[in-house]
Amino acid sequence: MIHRTIIPLFFSAFILYSGSSAQDTITPPNDDMNNQFEQTLIHGKWILSEIDGTPIMKYSSDGMPFIEFKSENQRISGFAGCNNFFGKYQVTDKGIISFSEIGATKKYCAERMETEKIFFNILSKRHYIEITENRLIFKSKAQNQIAVFRHKN
Repeated sequence: MIHRTIIPLFFSAFILYSGSSAQDTITPPNDDMNNQFEQTLIHGKWILSEIDGTPIMKYSSDGMPFIEFKSENQRISGFAGCNNFFGKYQVTDKGIISFSEIGATKKYCAERMETEKIFFNILSKRHYIEITENRLIFKSKAQNQIAVFRHKN
């Protein structure tokens, strides 16, 4: 008699627990703005075109500095003008981007080191980002443009 009572109680408790567990695992959708940034950043490379309003010159056969976002694992990779780099990034729901765990090769390129130093300095800080058409703009807290990237198709 005890077994007949315990088994139905056990299954009832299991079904109730399973039902509430399934609801608890549903993840609410991300903020629309965060989704826009993530979805836009996933597609290919962003070529650096300006720093503080100054156009970036093309470096011979090495190409232009760029950053590539991989939103599936929040990783970045790119070229800073002389050295290749990699790391992680995060975009908040307020449109602020930050970078972490940045690593790079260690070549020396006399004529490119100043641009590269500025580029890595940009990656060391948090910035507001704005995405318009094919441009990714890093802005200061005062909303001044710090860097402009153009999407490479």
